[in-house]
Amino acid sequence: MKNWYTRFAVLGSISTLAALACPGAGAVAQATPPRALVHDPFDRSVVQELMREAAPPPAPPPAEPPPPSAPVVTAELRAVMVRGARSLVNLGGTILGIGESAGGLRLVEVRERSAVFATDGGRVEVPLGRRQGP
Repeated sequence: MKNWYTRFAVLGSISTLAALACPGAGAVAQATPPRALVHDPFDRSVVQELMREAAPPPAPPPAEPPPPSAPVVTAELRAVMVRGARSLVNLGGTILGIGESAGGLRLVEVRERSAVFATDGGRVEVPLGRRQGP
């Protein structure tokens, strides 16, 4: 019986190898008609449409920048002397007359308890005895 089993196993292996080597040898070949293509594999429109759907939405246009803030004066206005066109101020230890500049600030007007300076960003009024800004 052992001999019979060995012969059967060898014949089975041979038939398996024959079937692998010649796929049509063990079975009757049936002719199947070719299937029609469902889609054209070279058509890029489908891929492009999928990419458009997957793409994030466009960013909104940037908002207009906020208007420039008032310029910051970091020096202390220590004293004012109101004398019309000959008015003077003491800004952080520097004496300025009307029209003179220091640290990017040009003295425009001297009031009783403040001074008005012009900068690139506009005009700023600095009160006496205080700093305008940080």
